[in-house]
Amino acid sequence: MRIGILTFHYACNYGAMLQTYATQEFLRSMGHDVCVVDYRNKSVEEGYAAWNFKIDLLKTLPRAFSRAMRNSRFRHFMKERLVLSKDPFDSFDVLLFGSDQIWNEIITGGFDKIYWGDFTTKARKVAWAASANVLSFSDMEYAAKCLSGFHAISVREDSLKELVSGMTSVPVKCIQDPTLMLGEREWKALAGPVKDGGYVLAYPMLCDELVIKTAGAIAGAKGLRLVILSKNALYRPYKNMVQWAGPEEFVSYFAGASHVVTSSFHGTAFSIIFRKKFLSVVEPGTRNLRVESLLRKMGLENRLSDGSDMYSIDLPLDNDKIGMALDGLRQEAVDFLKASMS
Repeated sequence: MRIGILTFHYACNYGAMLQTYATQEFLRSMGHDVCVVDYRNKSVEEGYAAWNFKIDLLKTLPRAFSRAMRNSRFRHFMKERLVLSKDPFDSFDVLLFGSDQIWNEIITGGFDKIYWGDFTTKARKVAWAASANVLSFSDMEYAAKCLSGFHAISVREDSLKELVSGMTSVPVKCIQDPTLMLGEREWKALAGPVKDGGYVLAYPMLCDELVIKTAGAIAGAKGLRLVILSKNALYRPYKNMVQWAGPEEFVSYFAGASHVVTSSFHGTAFSIIFRKKFLSVVEPGTRNLRVESLLRKMGLENRLSDGSDMYSIDLPLDNDKIGMALDGLRQEAVDFLKASMS
């Protein structure tokens, strides 16, 4: 089948770019002819622009330069690694909507008719691990109308599954993030030469200071280097912070690390894929439900930390158990895709 993917493939964001690549490669491994439809939402694209007038006018030129350097690596990845298409929707047998927060009105500047499938086409519409990060939609009637036009629906979070299930007669499945659909071998092939492994990698998304402090303590205790992989091209308070890594380099830093400390979902996902000794850090008294759900499915609840016990990073990993859990998630995805396309 010829399949077109509709997602945030143009967002200069590690999770967005790598889940797009993973979806493309996963579908190709199933024998499909796959393209990423080069549709771009204006609000999403402007959010990652190299020069944002509202943000940069009152700040410094080096910030815009830093952002431009980082974005150029993402654009190169998109050009070289993704099969982009501007073909009309009717040229595809299936349109796959997702993954990522394509149904988040805040990110897309309101309901995006393309991402909601609000158009006529002979292609079959399938929602693929779609996300919204909301407990309700501003126009529930419109959302329900759009959902009724999908042949099959899968979402990324249990909470969204509960919401969407109450709005449509189409069965709703919960599918994990597409980055987990590729294995260690596939990701290492993308990463190329792996970084020298004598370092503890810190990848903060939330609670930055706690992640960096915890990772620094572990690195000091073990006599290892600390490498901080930044999600933010505009902020560099540490000399050992990597700001301009492209998607391949991002994967390489995880592949080469001896230990990982992160507060990010994708940081957790790649730590699991590469079987790293890792901690998923949350601020005391807070929760990260998406990370918790993944760790529970992997049987790795003991990797969740508030930073108070850095030595728990050395708890043994049952790699066979992790492998079986990942195989189970991938089989669920294969079963969903086969059923939705039959």
